[in-house]
Amino acid sequence: MDHRARVIILSLLAIGFTLYNAFTHYDQGSLSYDEGDYYQAIRNGFWNNWMDADDVLTIEFIETGIKAVRGEIARSEMSKMIRSRESSAFCRHYHAPFAFYHPMLTRAIAPHMPKENQLRYGNFGLMILWILILLLLALREPTLFSPWLVLVPASANWIASACAFNMHIPFGLALITMMMAWYAFEKDRTKVWLKRPALFSLAVAICSVEYSLIVIAMLSLWTLITLYRRKGEWRRLLQTRLGDLLWLSGFILLLWPAGLIKLGVLKSYAMQAYIALFRLDAIPHGFASFRHMIEWKWTSSPMELLLLIGVFAGMIWGWSKLLKRGSLFVSFGVLFAIACIQFNPSLDLRWYLFPVFSLAFVFWLHVMSERASFTKQRETVLAVIVAFILFTLAQIEIELPSYTKARHVRDAIATLSKPDVPIITVQGYVPPMAAYFPDRQVTGIHWTEIDSPEVQDSLEYWSKDHVVIIPHDIPFTIEPDTLVEDVVMFVP
Repeated sequence: MDHRARVIILSLLAIGFTLYNAFTHYDQGSLSYDEGDYYQAIRNGFWNNWMDADDVLTIEFIETGIKAVRGEIARSEMSKMIRSRESSAFCRHYHAPFAFYHPMLTRAIAPHMPKENQLRYGNFGLMILWILILLLLALREPTLFSPWLVLVPASANWIASACAFNMHIPFGLALITMMMAWYAFEKDRTKVWLKRPALFSLAVAICSVEYSLIVIAMLSLWTLITLYRRKGEWRRLLQTRLGDLLWLSGFILLLWPAGLIKLGVLKSYAMQAYIALFRLDAIPHGFASFRHMIEWKWTSSPMELLLLIGVFAGMIWGWSKLLKRGSLFVSFGVLFAIACIQFNPSLDLRWYLFPVFSLAFVFWLHVMSERASFTKQRETVLAVIVAFILFTLAQIEIELPSYTKARHVRDAIATLSKPDVPIITVQGYVPPMAAYFPDRQVTGIHWTEIDSPEVQDSLEYWSKDHVVIIPHDIPFTIEPDTLVEDVVMFVP
C-alpha cells in the first residue's frame, strides 16, 4: 500500500469512528452550570469574543480580583457584578475564545437547534476538520502523518470529552499537530515551511485553554538549553526565535486580537491561577472522596490507562533522547505537567485529560514505532488493531452524563409560569436558566445564604411575582407548587 492510499484509508477510518460516536454517544442532557455561561458568550456574537469588546477594563479586572480575595461572599459579589454587564470574557470564565467559534457557526446555521446541541455538536465537526487538515498536510509531507491518529476518535477518553462543550479538545488536537510538524522539521531543517503549521497550531493552543502556559514554559526552557549548548551561535538563534515569535504573534492576532492588544492572554492565565489557588482545598463536587474522583477520572477505560502508562514508561526508558530534540523534550514536559495538575480537586472532569491521552497516543506511539524500526505497514496494522480494540471497549465502558435535574426544572418553568415572570434560584441554576430564558431576569442566591432567616422570611414575598426555586430541605411556611427531584418551585 502506497503512502497516499494509507493516509486516505486511515483518515476515513478515523472519520468513521467520529461519526459513529457522534450518533451513539452524544449527550443531549440540559446545559450544565459552565455551559450556561458559555452559551451566553456565544450569544454575544463573534465580535465581542474576538475583540473582548464588552469586557471590563484591565485595571478594573485587577481591582475586582484583589477585592475578591477577601472571601467566598466577595467572590460571589464580583461574579454577580461582572455577570450583570454580560461580559463575554466573563461568560467564557476568561478562557480564550477559539473553542467558542464553532458553536457560534452552528448557532448561525441552525438557530432553532436545542441550545445544548449548538454547544456540543461542533466537537465532532472539530475532530473531522482536524483529521482532514492532517490528511492534506500528510499528502504533501509524509513525515507529518501518524497512523496512530485513529486511536483518538476510537477512544473512551474522546467519547467522555466530546459529550460536553470544552476547550481541551481543540487544545489537544492543536498540540498534536504542533509536535508532529516540529518533529518533522527536526528531521529535515531544509523544510522551513513546516514551522508555519507548528506555529499556527501553537497559536490555536494559546487561544484555546490555559494549559498553553505550560507549553510556553517548556518552550522557553528548551530555548535556554539550546542557547547554553550553542553559545557561539546565540545571536543567530535569537534572530530565529524572534522571527518565530513574530509569526506566532501574527497568528494570535488573527485568531484572537484581544489576546495581545487587550492582554486577554494574561487575564486568562491570571483568572485560572486564581481559581486554582482558591479551590485547591475543595472537595471534588459529586464525589465521595478525592480518591474516588481520581479513580473515576483516570479510568474511563482501563485499557487506555495501561497504554498511557506504557507510553510514559517508554519515554522514561529513552530519557537520553528527550534532550536531543525539542519536540520530544517539550511534549514530555507538557504531558507530565498536565498529568500532575490533575491532582487538583477542582479539575474533576475527564476531558481535562484529553490532551494527555491524545498527544501520547498519536505523537508518542509514532515516535516509539520509529525507535522500534517498525515498517510503515507494520505500524499501520498495529495502529488499526489497537484502535478497534479501544473502540470496542469504549462502547461498553462509557456511560454518558445526563444533567436531567436542570432539564426538568427548565421544563417546569416553561410549563407552569408566564413567559415574562422573573426567576429567583440557587446560584448553581443561574447560568443554565439564564441561557434557556434570556428574556427573564434570573437572580441567584448564594449557597451560604440559602438557609438564612432572611431568605426564609422573603419566600412568601418573592413567590407573589417570581418563580422561586430552592432545595426541598430548606424550611418554608408556604406550600410549593411543584417538586422537581430535590428542589421545590413556587410559581405566581
